[in-house]
Amino acid sequence: MNETRLLVLGSGRGISPQVREVVNPKQMHLTAASMRSLLEDLKSCSPECALVALPEGDVASIEEAIAVIKAADENLPIMVLLTSPSLQEVITVMKAGVYDCFAFPIDAERLGHAIANAVRLYRLTKKVYLLEQQMGSRSPFEGMVGTSQAMQAVFMLIKTVAKSQATVFIHGESGTGKELVAKALHRLSGREKKPFVDINCGAIPRQLLENELFGHERGAYTGADRRSIGSVERAHEGTLFLDEISEMDPALQVKLLRFLQERTFTRVGGNEPLSVNVRIVAATNRNLQGEVAAGRFREDLYYRLNVVPIELP
Repeated sequence: MNETRLLVLGSGRGISPQVREVVNPKQMHLTAASMRSLLEDLKSCSPECALVALPEGDVASIEEAIAVIKAADENLPIMVLLTSPSLQEVITVMKAGVYDCFAFPIDAERLGHAIANAVRLYRLTKKVYLLEQQMGSRSPFEGMVGTSQAMQAVFMLIKTVAKSQATVFIHGESGTGKELVAKALHRLSGREKKPFVDINCGAIPRQLLENELFGHERGAYTGADRRSIGSVERAHEGTLFLDEISEMDPALQVKLLRFLQERTFTRVGGNEPLSVNVRIVAATNRNLQGEVAAGRFREDLYYRLNVVPIELP
């Protein structure tokens, strides 16, 4: 473990004797409990594992830190240290995408094994990523293949619009590769190093989709005991892929339309307008013009989304 680069976020508990038992202090990079300094240190020290140890009860800050780390490197393994955590707190941080969660007093042996396994997996993931990048230089379309005139036209259109900021609407039957097109657009754009966030609008209950998109403020509804960052915010400077957009509730369609027009939104339960820079790509397997004619989809939203249509054979 002497060669492991470990980023520790926190104070006091974050450099506990148990941690020092596992990792050589010379290999630890300590950062203050500030999201700005965390982002800067993530870029400068290139860690192979992050250890988050913020004050007791500050799960909201832990979630925010996880989001910042994931945005910088979605594969970086994250360990969270909690003081006397409740079951709900453990569930919350695990759902946020951490590799493992520990409660004080720390079992140094278990922590050491967890870090070693996480770093081993991270290094392997980086190797696979580099191989994929090398393969991708020969095949920039996310593994899509096709020699037909129709597919060659799709490839040409992807290359043409990828560098623009235009909203793209992808239509095709299930299994034709709509998500692959969205990822190819992201990869070939100037946003490829920023987040690619995808939402399947048909897989999320309608009453939860607004929260998933725009997040919520603390106290927005019963059980909302902390602020939550939505997908729109997480996709800042990157690409937001809205799959099966035809399944979106009409009331939420209005809010999405307003966001597309103004590029601002408010979290559920919030009043402060927030601004983000996001490229929107939407897709459906339905005939959206038919949905408009049937009154199930807003015509003005359809035209906002259908700036550059891509039809998959």
